[in-house]
Amino acid sequence: VIEIYARPARTVGMAPEYHVSPDVTKIVNIINKARSIKPGGRPAAAGLWIDRPVDVNNFTLYGDIQSPQLARVTVLNQPEIFAKVMKQKLQNAGLKIKNARVANIDDPGNNDTKTIGHTIATPISTIVTRCNTDSENLYAESLIKKIGNEVTGQPGSWDNGSAIVRMLLSKKLGPALATEAIIIDGSGLSRSNKLTTNLLTSWMFMMYNEDDLKNIYLDSLAQAGKTGTLKRRFKNYDGNSRILAKSGYIRQVSCLSGYVIAPTGKAVAFSIMCNEIPPSGSGTVTISQIKKMQEKIVLKIDEYLLQLNSLAETSDFIIPANQLGG
Repeated sequence: VIEIYARPARTVGMAPEYHVSPDVTKIVNIINKARSIKPGGRPAAAGLWIDRPVDVNNFTLYGDIQSPQLARVTVLNQPEIFAKVMKQKLQNAGLKIKNARVANIDDPGNNDTKTIGHTIATPISTIVTRCNTDSENLYAESLIKKIGNEVTGQPGSWDNGSAIVRMLLSKKLGPALATEAIIIDGSGLSRSNKLTTNLLTSWMFMMYNEDDLKNIYLDSLAQAGKTGTLKRRFKNYDGNSRILAKSGYIRQVSCLSGYVIAPTGKAVAFSIMCNEIPPSGSGTVTISQIKKMQEKIVLKIDEYLLQLNSLAETSDFIIPANQLGG
């Protein structure tokens, strides 16, 4: 990671001055397209931000700078950058360094080397769990952009990430169901996102029957009364079923989607979306009451599964037609 400190130039409209730490200005290409604006008044619409293509260390500074600001950005090929920075510092200290590069296995003396660190990669299962159990919005936003990058080879964005998700929905569920999704971001915070309960339960049914992904997906969800955003919900539930779900909330909207899984393995997918909830203090229904209603619906599903416990079923997964809805 490099840090770029920018401060406004003395003349409004000019590119701001900047300082880079560590100093990589002779190693990477930095283009300054930011501009200085008049201090004071209303806050700038956009502060300092940095763009870098996926496959090259070219950095472009953007934004309106009205006061000193700091931005951080990752670099490509960190070992090579480190070697070149080290060479530069040693030369500045008066040492003669001919070259700097990343060592390889054929270099002399490698048998005597010592490991000083390991490359750490976060497993996708951990990322999905942070998204679904803990509702970490930053993880969700990063994930949708990573999806866009992996498939298109272009810098990840909401546009190409959401396009890939819609493509996957069409492939797995069919074009008709895919039209029931409008995806604007990864976190779901935008009010322009649109999904249906039909789409969500169909997706969960599909995931439950994906042998390679089923357990990772189920384990990523919060468990009622035990983990994540559901730790303080379903407090009085003492049944034997597993209630796994993802909650969602923005102002005047509350959602809960997931599974009720009986000890036998039989399961029901559910999706409950409550829109246009009256504002707090209006004297009508409250968010707390909405959540309790959602929990009662889920517990009714649990009762339904218990009633089926003694019946022979050909499939472990049940979607009761005309009995359970979103």
